[in-house]
Amino acid sequence: MTQEPTSYIDANCTLGRFPNHDRGIVELKDLATILDALGVARALVRHALAQHASPEEANIALAETLRDHPRWTPCWVVNPAQTPNGLETLSTDQIRAVCLYPKLHGYPPAPWMVEPCLAPLAERGALALVEVDQSSPSDIYTLCQAFPRLRIVVLNTGYRILGVLSRLMA
Repeated sequence: MTQEPTSYIDANCTLGRFPNHDRGIVELKDLATILDALGVARALVRHALAQHASPEEANIALAETLRDHPRWTPCWVVNPAQTPNGLETLSTDQIRAVCLYPKLHGYPPAPWMVEPCLAPLAERGALALVEVDQSSPSDIYTLCQAFPRLRIVVLNTGYRILGVLSRLMA
């Protein structure tokens, strides 16, 4: 009896050039080549523009790029301190994952700030991605308490914070 191969999903893919330097994966075919070599079947993908520039422009560009590509799941970037963010035409049913950049976008990752955008997603069990340097373990704990059904993924962790994150997960 043979076992089916494991199907990996990458939750931390960024497409496009970063506006603050000339690096990035611009084409979906290039991203596919890299992930194929690693044995990764699917990916959550966000646009590079969203991190250092405009979430609205980035989300619109991402929607256009990922249209009709079932391998890629859009990871929309939201900035609760700013509207619009490019998600106005989507229903919460269409949003499976969002990414938050509280420090870069200048807002506190507190429930009173993020509740309007995260509460409807939490009810659906969506994902919220936060890079470790964009928040603190205390902020993540507070978000977990405020939105118990929201699945939070902490990105770009390193060995120095693993002890803290393991206690947080417990």
